[in-house]
Amino acid sequence: MGCTGAVEAYVTGSVVLISRRVLEDGEPIFFVARSASGHWEFHPQDHLDRPRDDLVQSTLATVVALDASVEAVLDLPEGWHAWRDTESGALTQRCPSPTGPTFLVEFEARPSASHPDRTSFRGAFVNCYIRCSSLQEARRAARQELESEHWEIVSDGDSHEVDDTTYEEQSDGWQYVRQAQIDGIVLAFHTYRLE
Repeated sequence: MGCTGAVEAYVTGSVVLISRRVLEDGEPIFFVARSASGHWEFHPQDHLDRPRDDLVQSTLATVVALDASVEAVLDLPEGWHAWRDTESGALTQRCPSPTGPTFLVEFEARPSASHPDRTSFRGAFVNCYIRCSSLQEARRAARQELESEHWEIVSDGDSHEVDDTTYEEQSDGWQYVRQAQIDGIVLAFHTYRLE
C-alpha cells in the first residue's frame, strides 16, 4: 500500500491523466509516471506507440477502482516512474525518471577489438537520443555509453535538442525521443557490413 499522503490524495479525488485504452477499453496499466511537479499518468502496454491525445483526465480514486495494484506505487517520489512487464506482474520496479531536454547526438563508430560481433559489420552511424541537463552532458553520456557497448567513435556528427514535435508522429525518431524521455538514453544503430 502507498503512503498515507498518497492514499489521502486519491480519496479526495486528485486529477490524473490516464489512457483512454485503460479507462474506456479496460486495458491493464503497465506504466505509471509521477512528474517532478507531482502529476500522475497511467498508461497501458505499448503506450509509446500512441499519441499523447490518448490521455484524458480522471481521478486517482477511479484509477485505483480500475486496478487496485496501483496502490503499491502511490508513494512514488516526484519525478519517478514504475512499470510491470506482464499483466499480472506487480508495479514494484521503480527508477528515477530522467529530467531535462532531450538531445540527439550523432556519431560514426566501429566495433572495438572487444566487440563480440566485430567481424559481422564494419561500422555504424549511431543516433544517440539522450535526456539530460545540457548538450555537453549529452555528448559525454553518449560517448560513455558507446564505449561501454564496445564501440570506438570514428567521427562526430550533428548534435542538437529534439522533442516529440521534431519528428512525424509514430516515426522511428518520434518513438526514440519518447523512449529516451522515459529511459534517459536510446541508441539507434544503422550498421554497414564488411565488403
